[in-house]
Amino acid sequence: MSLIFLPLLGLALFSFALGNRLTMYGGAVLGVGLGFGLSLLLLRLHIRKSLRVVVQLALCLVVLLPTLEVASGLSPAPILPKPYAQTFLQLKDKTPENARLWPWWDYGYAGQYYAERITFGDGGKHRGDILYPAARVHMTHSPRQARQMMQYITVAQQEEFAANSTKYKDMNEFWKPYLADPVAGLEDMGPEEAREFVRSLADKEYDWPGDLPPQYLVLSWENLRLAYWISYYGTWDLVTGQADPGRIQQVRGEVNFDLDKGHMELEGGTLELSGLDVVDHEDPKHFTWDSDTGIYALLNRITSELYLMDEKIYNSMMVQMLIRNPSRFEDDFELVVDKYPWNRAYRAKN
Repeated sequence: MSLIFLPLLGLALFSFALGNRLTMYGGAVLGVGLGFGLSLLLLRLHIRKSLRVVVQLALCLVVLLPTLEVASGLSPAPILPKPYAQTFLQLKDKTPENARLWPWWDYGYAGQYYAERITFGDGGKHRGDILYPAARVHMTHSPRQARQMMQYITVAQQEEFAANSTKYKDMNEFWKPYLADPVAGLEDMGPEEAREFVRSLADKEYDWPGDLPPQYLVLSWENLRLAYWISYYGTWDLVTGQADPGRIQQVRGEVNFDLDKGHMELEGGTLELSGLDVVDHEDPKHFTWDSDTGIYALLNRITSELYLMDEKIYNSMMVQMLIRNPSRFEDDFELVVDKYPWNRAYRAKN
């Protein structure tokens, strides 16, 4: 009977490779194993019932103590910051009903709830066919590629739905086209052609249908916590099946900047920077230095958060469209909601 729990234990033990979320499967298995194991041992030793109860309670205390120590150091925090919710509420008033929002998928349900609009990806739709387009839009260094990727995916879904509409006959009429496979068109091209086509979106201007539902890119400071994984899927190579993610790290502790030399002084030494952006309630302050380290610092003076990142993440739309002057992107995007430095929402221009 106990063999039924073996797969769950395996998932927990290999969580270092499969993902740390899978550790949750091990708690119940280990708890049952320890509890029943100790109970059987005490029965075989013919320990009286009252003492067995005391020993079992002692086991519970030993197991719970580390958990209590960790829990006492945690404090409740909102999953969705207030400015993010306000951004979605404003989008509800500023977007047509057939608009689609492109936040990172972790905030898809929040967008659906507050903005009452369809989102590209959510807690139930974040497979590879969702992750790749969404991450590419966030990670590209080209505003044109971000815009055209959003438009292409929408067109591809419409075409896929039209070709296989019977698959969606029992679904909500309004949602049907958005539930079609977003990368079916790329799969039909084959890996090499698909990779070249995605690259071409940054250089070649394609002619998209004039009646295409409007698409909105929603960016957030919260995405920096997820930036490694966004870059992982956003740099996915369709031919090799490999990713080349960027690097980002949150820095804690006392830090000083030498703005003349472009140095960041840490407890462990000095780091040479290629650039620094300081954001607060006013316009961002941007510094660059003649350095080939490719290391950039992003400091939020409101929250005292500091991130170090490489050029791959720093130059992404995920970062640049959030902190830089929106006029830099006006050829491809129109700023609709501005809650700098926390959130921004842009409409992709047709």
